[in-house]
Amino acid sequence: MQGGLPSRWLPASAGPFHRFFRRLFTGYPSRMSPDPHALPLIAVDMDDVLCRTNETVATWHNLHYGTNLTIADFHYYHYWKNPGWGSPTETLNKVREFSTSEYFTNTPPIEGALEGVKALKDLGYRLEIVTARALRHQHTTEMWLNKYLPGVIDKVHYTGEFEHNPSVAIPPPPNGSGNPKRRTKADVLETIGAKALIDDSLPNALLCSEVVPVLLFGDYQWNKRPSFDETAKDRMSYSERERWEQVEAKYRAEKNGIDVNESDWNEWWERDNLYILPPGITRATSWTQVIQWFKSEEGRTALGEE
Repeated sequence: MQGGLPSRWLPASAGPFHRFFRRLFTGYPSRMSPDPHALPLIAVDMDDVLCRTNETVATWHNLHYGTNLTIADFHYYHYWKNPGWGSPTETLNKVREFSTSEYFTNTPPIEGALEGVKALKDLGYRLEIVTARALRHQHTTEMWLNKYLPGVIDKVHYTGEFEHNPSVAIPPPPNGSGNPKRRTKADVLETIGAKALIDDSLPNALLCSEVVPVLLFGDYQWNKRPSFDETAKDRMSYSERERWEQVEAKYRAEKNGIDVNESDWNEWWERDNLYILPPGITRATSWTQVIQWFKSEEGRTALGEE
């Protein structure tokens, strides 16, 4: 998380979410076979998979903005949909401020992540990070990896997706095209020939599961429900959405001739929960479960190893 930082601040791609039903019948699209002489490659997200970014962000935000946020307040992948963050533009400014702080540099590792990554290496996999951080965060990222995982990660790919968020008037860099296409994690996975992805973002999981099997990591509020960035409603801040939900609840109550209750509009995010994950996405709430999946028959079959 959640410029150019983890993709929980990014505009989500809704297309894969609406297309996942097609995969119930068609399965994965064909991909080029990886180099048979290379070890199989696993892509790993950075923030909230290897390091405790959201928890650290909450601590930083409380200190600088007088809030009392906990990790349980991150209902959605996009920060502006959560309490205390403000509009998408205000959120972006806060994210950039956080990214220059020592909090970002000194984010502690996720429990079990260091041992888990090394266990994957011992199982015979190569590991590369695919992160929504921007290239300008390369130094900070490499400092963290050199401190906690020296010599373990082969390469880091920076998509910088949030840096080019059209919702907050930040265009992508020119590439000689009238309609430049931003590079997604799915694009990177296809390019590097990854066999699987470990990521904490449901929007990224929905997008990337059309390319490779995805382990949706963590028992987090924000990956229990999709988070889109397509409509004016999607771009409402938490307080704006709260007022909108109250007005809608009162309108429904008046229309039906009943009293309005706080439960009619409170905790609206629970209505967005995705209880059944589409094919190609498996939830792993801890690194212990990640390693168990890679050792299991289910995992080996998904990776084409059986």
